[in-house]
Amino acid sequence: MPNETVETTNESNSVASAVASAVAHNVHPHTFPVEEVFKFRTRTDDLGQKLKRPNITAVLPIPTVEGIHHALRDEKQRNYVINLLQEAIKTAAREQVDDEEQWLKQGETLDTSKLTLEYLANVPASEKAGASITPELWEEFARSYVAVMVPLTGRTEEKVAKQASFLVRKFAPVKTNKPTVKWLTEQLDLFAANATAEMVESFEPIFTYLWGRSKTYMEADEAVTLESLQ
Repeated sequence: MPNETVETTNESNSVASAVASAVAHNVHPHTFPVEEVFKFRTRTDDLGQKLKRPNITAVLPIPTVEGIHHALRDEKQRNYVINLLQEAIKTAAREQVDDEEQWLKQGETLDTSKLTLEYLANVPASEKAGASITPELWEEFARSYVAVMVPLTGRTEEKVAKQASFLVRKFAPVKTNKPTVKWLTEQLDLFAANATAEMVESFEPIFTYLWGRSKTYMEADEAVTLESLQ
């Protein structure tokens, strides 16, 4: 049947387990093991049949503090670590630039206090996750939001598209307006409850990120909110 989801095993789950086991027992100096589950999106083939690879669990060798110290003694590894940190700082800077309203309030100057390692290390995990969401996925999310919410709510496409734009902009235009953030979050919940299983799966990182952002804005101290408006 075209609508059935078929799990393609390729070389079967047993092979995936064997690979994970092999990695787990492959001793890397100055590392500790962390289990990671890799998930795959559902895709549709030329016959309209939905296909989905099974999850793969693997054990990753993560550097210990000692391992990082050891790596920094080697020029190539040191440059690699610096490049990773540079990309993290660049991504954080990009978020400031993308928020046009806040960027203008900052006098079109980066707030470098939010680009330090200490600051970035203390950013909530839900906000960090947003950095890995591609522009293409945000665009797909907006299109799907409009497609589901227009017939569901009876609102015009223009109004629903505006809601989607605020979500794609991570509540930035309304982040100091708690009633609006709360209402948009309720609309996001409604979308999640009525989206197809494939949409929920595809947009899982976006849902998680936006719910985390909403919680942050809703719990923001009123004094801080007022300060951000001045």
